[in-house]
Amino acid sequence: MAGFGLLPLTGCNFSNDNGETTFPFLESKTDRAEKTYVTLRQTEDGRYICESSDENVVCRIPNEDQDNAPDATKQSPLTFVTVNVTEGGELICNSPHEGVVCNVPDEAQQRFAKKYLDIPTKNQNRYIPVPEEYRDISSDYEHDVYYRDEDEVRKHEEYFKEQGLSAEARQAIRNQALFYSAEVHVTENIFIAIQYGANMYAKNEDGKTLREVLIEEEGESRAFAIFLELYKRYGYDIQFLANEPDLIFDYITQNINDISPEKIDDFFAVINAVTKDFSILKDTRTGISLYHFAVLNENEELLSYLQKYDKSPDPYDAKGRHALSYISPQNRAPYKKYFDAESLPSDEEYYTSADIYEAQLIASGAPIINVPTERYKRSHFDMYTPISYTSYGLPDNAISPTLLVAEHPTLNWGSAAHHKNTSHVALGVDIAITESGTNQSNSKNIIGIAESAIGYSDNHLTTLLNNNNDDYLIVSSSMGTRWGAYEYGYNYDLDDLYRMDKRNFVYYNSAGNEGLDPIVTVDGITFSSQDSGTYFHYRKMVRVGAVEYKDKDTYAHRPYSNLRPTFCAALPFAERGSHFQGTSFTAPAAAAIERNLADKFARSAAFPEGVTHDDIVMALILTAKKELLNNEKDTVEDSFFNFGKSSYAEIFTNVAGIEMTNECGAGVIQPQRAADLLNQMVKWTKENANINPTEPFVDRQRLVKANPTKQGNFYEYEATVSKSGILTSLRAGIPYEYRARGAAMIQINNQEPLILDLSSSGLTNEFRLVGQEFTAGDKIKILSTKPLSEREPAFIDLNMVQPSSPIKPAIQEFAQR
Repeated sequence: MAGFGLLPLTGCNFSNDNGETTFPFLESKTDRAEKTYVTLRQTEDGRYICESSDENVVCRIPNEDQDNAPDATKQSPLTFVTVNVTEGGELICNSPHEGVVCNVPDEAQQRFAKKYLDIPTKNQNRYIPVPEEYRDISSDYEHDVYYRDEDEVRKHEEYFKEQGLSAEARQAIRNQALFYSAEVHVTENIFIAIQYGANMYAKNEDGKTLREVLIEEEGESRAFAIFLELYKRYGYDIQFLANEPDLIFDYITQNINDISPEKIDDFFAVINAVTKDFSILKDTRTGISLYHFAVLNENEELLSYLQKYDKSPDPYDAKGRHALSYISPQNRAPYKKYFDAESLPSDEEYYTSADIYEAQLIASGAPIINVPTERYKRSHFDMYTPISYTSYGLPDNAISPTLLVAEHPTLNWGSAAHHKNTSHVALGVDIAITESGTNQSNSKNIIGIAESAIGYSDNHLTTLLNNNNDDYLIVSSSMGTRWGAYEYGYNYDLDDLYRMDKRNFVYYNSAGNEGLDPIVTVDGITFSSQDSGTYFHYRKMVRVGAVEYKDKDTYAHRPYSNLRPTFCAALPFAERGSHFQGTSFTAPAAAAIERNLADKFARSAAFPEGVTHDDIVMALILTAKKELLNNEKDTVEDSFFNFGKSSYAEIFTNVAGIEMTNECGAGVIQPQRAADLLNQMVKWTKENANINPTEPFVDRQRLVKANPTKQGNFYEYEATVSKSGILTSLRAGIPYEYRARGAAMIQINNQEPLILDLSSSGLTNEFRLVGQEFTAGDKIKILSTKPLSEREPAFIDLNMVQPSSPIKPAIQEFAQR
């Protein structure tokens, strides 16, 4: 450990009136009327504890029991100072707060600190091997840090003291856990290792520092955020970041919208530790500044902060476009006061956020696909008619959502031709449902890129998605794959899911073209296998199946389209009257519909009654056509699937009374009907005091895996719902041992169990339960034919909205009771 963690010892004395040993360490000159005293006290059993007279001072002693100390990792850094050890072994003092003056302890105090608080000397800024006799203990400690099991970590620390492990042995074990967490991409866990005494400045057995490992494993952008968090929590030396304006810009834009106004000073206190020259903070690829970002995200707190602290504001991007050019003229009024009146753009200057996205991609050398605007023919999209918004009286929400049609080139049969066709379909549907759409106006908001949404660290699309915050961004991807047979799958990485879910975009994916092929039978239970891979199970993903449009009432389900998608969309015509074939062409069609609906209805500062993605997808689900969905299997072109006469898909009613089909999930989406319902939901929100704008949230429940109950052929694992809400989708992780695949069912309270469509990784996204209303305390069981893996975190994510959401009356209106 290279310091005291968060140890704000302000205005301390060696001894107090009671004769207790205290530590005269650091004096903080703040605006408090009286000094704050922090006392270091030794208990009868030889332990040291830290007490503070001010609850706003974080007082923490690493490597010792702290029964009465607050958890520094769960508090904002109100007032703290941190002691670190330099490479030369000297103690230094840091604080991110202006006005806090740190006095470096004298030599006698340093000796006191090193003797009683186990502060590392310069010899500990190197690799310290774990002694052979403690290798097993170290492995267990590493495991518990990995799983963030602080109770077990604490027990290990107690055991270390009972067994009399030397300070160096304890340090070696903690350091080993720290580097393991950093090397296996579980970066949240490095904070637990440091919290319990790992040395931030130590080296691993390869001679690398934590900084070098994080940059190598996480990439510069993510590592940057971790460095700032290390500084915020533990005073980590971050002066080396001063020459990284791009990373500072990315960090601010990725985090500022999650910062409440009362915390913004704390946020920028950390930024100011790196740089105080805000004029250098720009995206060098496009020239957009924090002013552009603040306007695009309608963040007046950031604008106000910039006006206060930025002494050389530059509101222009690389093409000379003013920040206000990215918001429609009628919505500029609240933001004009932050700019020089002479610089304000004319009303004719208006660009969408897609201009910035495309500029970022082009400037970084991304493989852009030119969307073929010249190929648009209205007759190819006759199944999609203009949505009428004329009677709604909706305000301009100042949002122009962007649709990215992304296809991974290595999986792209036909290469660019396939990608041009999918982007052509996205554009064509977007134009067809736009009341007064033109090729030019719609194409500005649709971008094609030859990359997947997988999220490799050097992926241009990933960089763009990481930079996206509150702007409405939709990604469509068609190149799905099952990634191997179900029986020989692999297990997911929960940390990968965490990274995906931190991004703020909507993901439309094709449901797959394997038809009956992905249906597997395991332990006597038959289900449809879903795609594996983390990005196929992003929390805002929508799986789209394919149908052919026959007439205004009838659709024919394509037998290659996988079972149980979220819903289906109609295939447009290609040349000479034939339909495009494949769910590759329904995913971008459905994505274009959400883009269009969000353009009118999405929430913004200008339109606070507006809707979220959850509202839009639920409106599409509730208004989709289930009736007259033809399950064709005996036509000439489908002779391979000739299992009998044509029949209509069977309709069933889910637990919330919403009609569903196996072939098309909620049915075939109807843009006009969905728009009508969204308009009604906006009116309810505006006019009914009991209905509030939708606030989506995720209730994550870990399944209790220790000694599962065995009922007949099933192992039962239970979770308890912690918060009341209405389900919009469900995601679960059901991990099995390698080559020990099982089948699983989910049961809510005493309802009938539902067989889950698992992927080979153990992940599943489920929409058949949408509309289920949960109450805190409800029980959810997973019934599994085999025991779940002990090494993997089994979980259930309930993607929900609050009970006062307009989604509730919408369900009541459309449910079949």
